[in-house]
Amino acid sequence: MIEKEIFRFKLKDKLKNPIIDNGNLKKSFKKYSNFNKNHIILWIFTILAIAFFSLIIIFVNIDKNGHFVKLRDPKDTFILSYETILQIWISGMSIGISAFFLQRMTNNRLVDTSTIGIGNICLIGLIILVLSLSFESGFEAQNLFQKIVPFVFIISSIIAGLCLYFFSKRRHGFNNRKLIICGVFINCISIALAISLKSNLTKVGSEYLDSRIVGSFDTRSYLEEYLSYAIFLFIILWCFIRSPKFKIVLTDNIIAEQLGLKVKLINLEMILITSVLTGVSYIMSGNVLFLGVASANIAYSFHGKKVMRSMLFSGLITTLFLLVGQFFLSNIIFNLTQLYFETPMITTLLVTPIFIAVILLKKQKV
Repeated sequence: MIEKEIFRFKLKDKLKNPIIDNGNLKKSFKKYSNFNKNHIILWIFTILAIAFFSLIIIFVNIDKNGHFVKLRDPKDTFILSYETILQIWISGMSIGISAFFLQRMTNNRLVDTSTIGIGNICLIGLIILVLSLSFESGFEAQNLFQKIVPFVFIISSIIAGLCLYFFSKRRHGFNNRKLIICGVFINCISIALAISLKSNLTKVGSEYLDSRIVGSFDTRSYLEEYLSYAIFLFIILWCFIRSPKFKIVLTDNIIAEQLGLKVKLINLEMILITSVLTGVSYIMSGNVLFLGVASANIAYSFHGKKVMRSMLFSGLITTLFLLVGQFFLSNIIFNLTQLYFETPMITTLLVTPIFIAVILLKKQKV
């Protein structure tokens, strides 16, 4: 009799458990689906906003009286403006992704490529190139400059990345603090060196230097454009393939080593990705300061430690900020004021209050 009662109890327990588990499963599924819905809405809104401002920049023009300018043939207007939009897209994605990788590697949410010296190494490379050419001799030097300058940016950024890796690695692993200290040191040295080198430039050379360093979306040569597109697409594809290993290393180096991953090489890989993307952004837009700090923080606030989501969202947010800055610059500031700004400067002024508001709201929710 006792055995029968025990059997009945076990049978009832087995029948009840699936019902209980099913209820818990429904609750967890409901929570998961709501979580995904919120993030899907956020992604859709961001992509639609990027598309909207891209079309606005191409097809909407406002004159000094605040009236809309009647467009010529829309096809001609698109052909004249689409390259600027592509520049903004590639620059924004490159800046956002590189800033996200740096913040995750250093565990410091106030770091981007403009604070650890990669950009200033590109500046030194550009100054050396300008010093080596004689722009007063004619168009040959100018054509040679346009052909060489994209490779100078890429090579300079790779050299900066290798320096950062060499000084921040340790015998068994990778030191995040050393990376920041080394970056700040490189930044200070490169600024001092750039100032001393710039004093030796001619007037024409200084003008060429300023035209490429100051963040702007001027016309680029076909070589610069296609080289940037090719490198950017290759890096994005590579990040998709390697993202599982990146996620493990960024989460915990000890676990990564126990799983047999080569932590040093993967960290070198991520630093080089960050460096090359910085070089790409320099080719397409010049020097853009501190925008990556805000974008990477906003992406981290919404998506946390999910590598691919946060990485792509950081790039999209940076792109959106640059598009909004370009719209304000071309249609409002140039027409209604006598001030002269470039897009990155306007973007930084617009982004700062948004960045502070998002961080404060997220902290209150937590």
